[in-house]
Amino acid sequence: DPGTVFRDAKYNDRPLRSREKTIIEAHEKAHGLFMNLTKDEKRNILSAFDLQRLSHKHDAKADEVLARMSQVKNYFGFKGDEIFTKAHLDYARKHYVNDIGLDNSISDMFNSIDDEDKFIYLMNTIAC
Repeated sequence: DPGTVFRDAKYNDRPLRSREKTIIEAHEKAHGLFMNLTKDEKRNILSAFDLQRLSHKHDAKADEVLARMSQVKNYFGFKGDEIFTKAHLDYARKHYVNDIGLDNSISDMFNSIDDEDKFIYLMNTIAC
């Protein structure tokens, strides 16, 4: 999947900046990687969340969550073997949107985490 981002894409009525387009492009490409998750994999991923608070109310919930988990790892510059901690989660919840200048429903993901320990475990064990 090429990860399409429209040239005239906007956020809060302003054109997306180059960095924001790159973030969204990576997010969209992640969907191509995660489109063949099994039911068990989806269930495992979503087990850390209150599904009633998670805005994506369709079959793609798990890959939407994984794409945003990937964004968080990118935010911290993770390369693959770093350990994601509660301190990372707390920091990202507080600073991600302000630092990046874009909230493509990542706040929704943070606010929907029901089991922080499980989320942190997933961040450290799932390729995203």
